[in-house]
Amino acid sequence: MEESQQTPIHIPEGINYSCTGCGKCCGEWSVPLTEADYERISAMDWSSQEEYRGKKLFSTLSLHEKEGLPFTHVIVATEEGYCPFLKDHLCVIHAQHGPEAKPQTCQLFPYTFTQTPTGAYATVSMVSLAAMYNVGTPLSDQESYLRIKLDEYEKVMSAHAPDWSHIQLVGGQKLDWPTYLEYEEELLSYLKDKSLSLDERLLRGSTFLISKLDKPQATIGTEPSALKKLDRHLLSALHKIYLPHKPPTRMAAHFNTFRLIHQYIFLQPEIRLKPRAFTIEELQSVNWPADDAEIEDMLYRYLYQRIFGKFYFGGGFAQITLITGYHHLILVYALIKLHAKAIAFEREAQKVSLDDVAETIRLLEKYLGQTHISGYAAAAYELLMFSPQRIRRVLANS
Repeated sequence: MEESQQTPIHIPEGINYSCTGCGKCCGEWSVPLTEADYERISAMDWSSQEEYRGKKLFSTLSLHEKEGLPFTHVIVATEEGYCPFLKDHLCVIHAQHGPEAKPQTCQLFPYTFTQTPTGAYATVSMVSLAAMYNVGTPLSDQESYLRIKLDEYEKVMSAHAPDWSHIQLVGGQKLDWPTYLEYEEELLSYLKDKSLSLDERLLRGSTFLISKLDKPQATIGTEPSALKKLDRHLLSALHKIYLPHKPPTRMAAHFNTFRLIHQYIFLQPEIRLKPRAFTIEELQSVNWPADDAEIEDMLYRYLYQRIFGKFYFGGGFAQITLITGYHHLILVYALIKLHAKAIAFEREAQKVSLDDVAETIRLLEKYLGQTHISGYAAAAYELLMFSPQRIRRVLANS
């Protein structure tokens, strides 16, 4: 506890959270377990309870799945996609054995921390409906509790802290940590400028980062243009990975360069929902409510926490460069808009609703948060996502 109290905690502005006890956080993914979690929970006499007798409750992660993570097993989800220990919206492990018996992941959720040279940056996962709708106590009023959670986090993740010593603006152009923090402050200042649309704020951030390159870039056109074939394939490939219409059966949505390239080149570009797929042209017919303050605030909080929590590049995302990481975040934002439009289209609505956006972000948070990319895939990201022109085309057509 003493160590975490000495670690500076950076708390995001305007982010609220209090648990509502809805139980929805416990579905549509397999809960990861550390070795200690597995030994503790599997040793409990579940076979004496009829609802668990004869059922496979735990699964061992493969070497590939647990690479770089502190987890060794997962709790096997039910056919409906929920944790088998969820009953009447409450955790059976918690009820029968106390809160300390639950998996470490569950004890921490939805709080997340990113360890850096200047302290721990706290955020909350928008898988939580309370966090999604910004309901509850401001995080700024929860510092004492956040310190307790940070102590728990450090015990689990201390050996897996991100390495921030190799930050690069672009390949071959290194950034030290103080300089990165200056750049982040500038990116967040653009994001907070509510006199502009979110698209314009994100583009200003891209233009700022490009301006910091040692080697000057060609002038970036400001007029929107149609998507190119490669743009469509890239959006489709990322959508299949981050917003799958058929949830993965394992904990993490691991993928490699070969899978990405295969989807990028050969598959039909589409945005697929179960049971059908949509072309981007079809989705462009759905009205995006640019003047909806609640939708804008929800998207702003999602983007703000991704940047504030440093979940989009470098030590936080497979050591990709800052520009590529920021452009990847913009592509993710475009996918949110397209997927929400597909949900609206499927229910025969002419306009995207707040719930369409919330459903999309929750799904994205689950699978993007579990995605692990290899060094080879990171190289593919650099190749496919650096272009500021591509980012402008995608934003103009999403």
